[in-house]
Amino acid sequence: MDSLQQYLDSVRNVPFAWGEHDCALLAAKHVDAVHGTSFVARIKQYGCKSARDYRRMQRAGATLKALAIAQMGPPREDAIKRGDVVLVRARQQTLGLAVPPLVLVAGESGLMPLPLGLAICHWRIG
Repeated sequence: MDSLQQYLDSVRNVPFAWGEHDCALLAAKHVDAVHGTSFVARIKQYGCKSARDYRRMQRAGATLKALAIAQMGPPREDAIKRGDVVLVRARQQTLGLAVPPLVLVAGESGLMPLPLGLAICHWRIG
């Protein structure tokens, strides 16, 4: 079993929780586990622990895409591959992990699949 599958299995039923298991931390924890980076610590520095905090950050210009670029660099231009961090637009923008043909995002009852076609951009780490 690969590390992405192990990670997804470990969070499959973990409900969305601001500052603990939100979209940015779902992606950051995977990247840290696979690549030994420190994205979780950097994401937690933003102190986003509620929807109100997130809206405040957006009003200040700290969009999810801008935050992702600050942490992971510019998005890739090539095709999305399994394990990529993906920014998707559903009801709002959210980060998830690519498992083509889906993107898995943090949802109320655990991982929620969305069509890969909702992808706005993506990052490949490592």
